[in-house]
Amino acid sequence: WAIAGFGIGLGLGVNTASVWLLTAGLVGFLVYLGVHGESKQETEGWLFASAPAFILAWIAGFVVHSLAF
Repeated sequence: WAIAGFGIGLGLGVNTASVWLLTAGLVGFLVYLGVHGESKQETEGWLFASAPAFILAWIAGFVVHSLAF
């Protein structure tokens, strides 16, 4: 999730297409949670940490995009 978020931010920066892809990724995360099933105590943290990692990597990607271009 984080690699995809960074790639979106780096490739597109902050624009409408980037935000739509971010939204699609977050909807995909919800689908992933539904498919994954009931959470287990030992994996629950890693399971839910992927959405914030996705968003933070997107932010880091568009910061790098802004500095590079």
